Amino acid sequence: MKETKVKNHAIIKGLLFFILFLVTLIPVSRIFTPKWTYNADTEETGEGNRYRDFYSMDKDSLDYVVLGASHAFYSFNPMQVYSGTGYRGFVLAGGFQPQTCAYYWLREADRYQDLKYVFVDASSLVKDFHRNESNLKSLLAMRFSPLKLEAIKNCSPEKSVMYSALFPLYSFHDRWFELKKEDYLGSEEEAWYYLKGSALRFVIKSDNLT
Repeated sequence: MKETKVKNHAIIKGLLFFILFLVTLIPVSRIFTPKWTYNADTEETGEGNRYRDFYSMDKDSLDYVVLGASHAFYSFNPMQVYSGTGYRGFVLAGGFQPQTCAYYWLREADRYQDLKYVFVDASSLVKDFHRNESNLKSLLAMRFSPLKLEAIKNCSPEKSVMYSALFPLYSFHDRWFELKKEDYLGSEEEAWYYLKGSALRFVIKSDNLT
């Protein structure tokens, strides 16, 4: 009887420790994970903005989504489309987004929106990229669900991507001296980010010009 009580006590202590560990791990991971905020004057294409803003859309408020690699979010402007047609859309494309990740983001979008159309950048059908950093950004942005776990399993080119997608501190534990205000308080893109997933650019590169 005494041994049973000791075992039960150990189990309870173990469960309490695990719960406390999770309660601490989740907010700390959120702080240390980069926010990837869009900046029109730099190379920041706003992967964080793209997905955070998507989840802020009202349910069934979109007519279409755009998926694929960088060609999609650099060239497709949902606001311009809306001004000319009245169709409401969102760009869920990403840098070097492979077809596998595009597929899971389409399924994720279908959970929140009653879509009528889907536009896919076909360049990855010719050459399907799998970049660790790009895939990780896409996976981290997805809300936790069984679908996300499936996406992590099938969209991780290397084990390190899978570990980081499940436990962000695996990759970002050393960001102590990079943390900014937005890491603690969250990004304030709701006040100004109106691009619906696109990435407008006002930077001219003249490297290849003569």
